[in-house]
Amino acid sequence: MFNEGWGQFDTLRHARWAKELDPTRLIDEASGFPRHGGGDINDTHGGDAPQDGQRICLDTETAGFGLAAVGHSWPGKLWATGTYDPKTDGECSSKELYPVDDASKRWYTRRIADFYRELWKKRETTGTSGDFKVQLYDVETESNGFISYDRAVWKVNPDLIRIATCQTPNFKYTEGQTEPRSEVRDPCIIREGDTYYLVFTMYPFRNREEKFLNEPNQGGSPGIALYSSKDLMNWKFENWLVKSSELPENCPYKNRFWAPEIHKIGGKFYLIFTADNWLKKEYNPAGTWGTAGYAFVGVADKVTGPYEHITYIRGAACDTTLFGDTDGKTYAFIPRGDIDVQEIDLSGLERDEVKLLGKPKRIVTADNSDIGVAAKPEYLEGPWCVKIGSKYYLFYAAIYRDKKFPDWLGYWTGVAYANHPLGPWKKDSRGKVFLGGHLSVFDGPDGRPWLCYRGESGDSSHGKLCVTPLELQEK
Repeated sequence: MFNEGWGQFDTLRHARWAKELDPTRLIDEASGFPRHGGGDINDTHGGDAPQDGQRICLDTETAGFGLAAVGHSWPGKLWATGTYDPKTDGECSSKELYPVDDASKRWYTRRIADFYRELWKKRETTGTSGDFKVQLYDVETESNGFISYDRAVWKVNPDLIRIATCQTPNFKYTEGQTEPRSEVRDPCIIREGDTYYLVFTMYPFRNREEKFLNEPNQGGSPGIALYSSKDLMNWKFENWLVKSSELPENCPYKNRFWAPEIHKIGGKFYLIFTADNWLKKEYNPAGTWGTAGYAFVGVADKVTGPYEHITYIRGAACDTTLFGDTDGKTYAFIPRGDIDVQEIDLSGLERDEVKLLGKPKRIVTADNSDIGVAAKPEYLEGPWCVKIGSKYYLFYAAIYRDKKFPDWLGYWTGVAYANHPLGPWKKDSRGKVFLGGHLSVFDGPDGRPWLCYRGESGDSSHGKLCVTPLELQEK
């Protein structure tokens, strides 16, 4: 009804009067300030609105930073609350607005994407219902819009903003046995050129069960399918990398197909996954059913395959992942309840030879006593190692089911840090960094590392493919 005190008077009477005129409308007595306790909304400008449990809480004027769209602006001195600083690739409060160019547009896009992602977090931490970025387009000399005053110039990349506001791509698939579905497990995205490629554990997600063995693919996943996207939002089927129905009966990797990953190491592409054979025990590498399958790896010259020389990795386990370091060495991170690491020799793969070198080294434990946390997961799985700058990050998934620690229940991502793949590794002191897990890290559209994972938050993203920039401060 009023804005920042301009002409504001008899506020509570006006708020009651407006509600009587139309009880179905939500009444905002004052945008920004001053508030008198009427209406349905607590509205502030530039900060979190006070929480009182009775009203919707909004910040209706915030994030006023911007850029100058030279030649597309209102006459006069352009202004915003902050602008791009080329020296730091960050924000500054310069009196002169920085013009739109490739670097500043990337900064503004990144800043707006972060703004929207922070809003998702604030929903859980402060109870805020919404923030209003000022503004969609420039208004006269106020140049903090997404679009220039004349609507001719985008100052941000709208496609990346769309990803940030959505978080969950429009991804569905069919394994040929059911209607298209959106639930995924263990997603892995790799970027090659201007295209993103996705593999994941496909439905049905089962272990071996006698009662399902007469179903297609012995009741399990049909294989490993490859999908591609130019924008991380819209995906198309590319081809089958491994397909159960096309494999011979005695193939040791005919079933399961859990946790597939593609890694580019030394100019080659390596497909690593967990599988076994559910038809006969003797078809399996160890001559018996695998409790959770066996680790296999194949190699290709192109990300789309074909992947050849698919070979059992003796001594590895379900969810084993690969990491190729800049010194030419390759490491296998192997979850066995805790997480071990070993150097791995892939040079003989084209002769169907793979070797784990040396003895396994225990680097991260499920027990959290090392960081002073009493809550303990049942086990760790889904490791992923990435090097950013000079630091190594090891992400892992942890399943917490102990009801004595209700704040820890669920499928969480944890992380550890090191200066070398063999360690020593130090867990993040928080123990858990976000809800969701079995992630992979890839090169994102804005030049930053991004990650993909299965959503576990219980909202509309639950069970679905989620993508977001990697934002992590070591603690």
